[in-house]
Amino acid sequence: MSWDGFLNFLFLGLLVFAFIAPMSNFLVKVIFGIVLLIYFCVGFACLGGFNTSKIVSLKKVLKTEFTLYLRAFSEDTKSVKESQKPYYLGGYSNFVEKDFFKFYKNTVAVGQPGEIIAPNGCNRIYFKDLDWKESVEKMINKASKIFILICPTESCMWEISKLNPYKEKVIFIVKDFNDYIYAKKSLPNNDLLPDLPIVKTPLCYYFQKVGNLKILQFQHEIGSYASIAKIIKTE
Repeated sequence: MSWDGFLNFLFLGLLVFAFIAPMSNFLVKVIFGIVLLIYFCVGFACLGGFNTSKIVSLKKVLKTEFTLYLRAFSEDTKSVKESQKPYYLGGYSNFVEKDFFKFYKNTVAVGQPGEIIAPNGCNRIYFKDLDWKESVEKMINKASKIFILICPTESCMWEISKLNPYKEKVIFIVKDFNDYIYAKKSLPNNDLLPDLPIVKTPLCYYFQKVGNLKILQFQHEIGSYASIAKIIKTE
């Protein structure tokens, strides 16, 4: 049974006990309390209460060696859903944050304003709307390695435009080739967006120190994420 199914089962049981407990004996009330406790504990875990992500401050991050992950906020929900099911059930069709960045222990991503719990994956850092661009530029400058998931958003285009001076430490992740075409049209003549061959996505590419372009394709499974992460890490 999936976590969703288990939670639904507990919720139905909770509704039944909610009608029975007030008019029943002490034992039924104890059982009602136990069911209620289990329901909220499991719900807390499913929301990410037991994940490994931490909320960090900009001041602390800039004093350490770290990897920066840039993406659209909308990708967080997709990443969590994809990582919950194996490939043979239709999962792993996108780049999965949690499975990739476990090989980069000190990876930071800007968190979505207003979210209650940070998604399971990279550490999160939060900014006010007026501060995020200046803060992201500071992190881009200080990061030892930068990963950016190309998305058709205004903020993503702005981030790509700021990466030109840091060409050799940037890894681009392409989950949809149409998103890449959109980026090329939005940022014409940008050296960081070369003419890629139309290949199977998701993929990532980066520029090696000798100036060569290297393209790595994911195979939609955890083993592929692991192998590609290790290749990039040893470059």
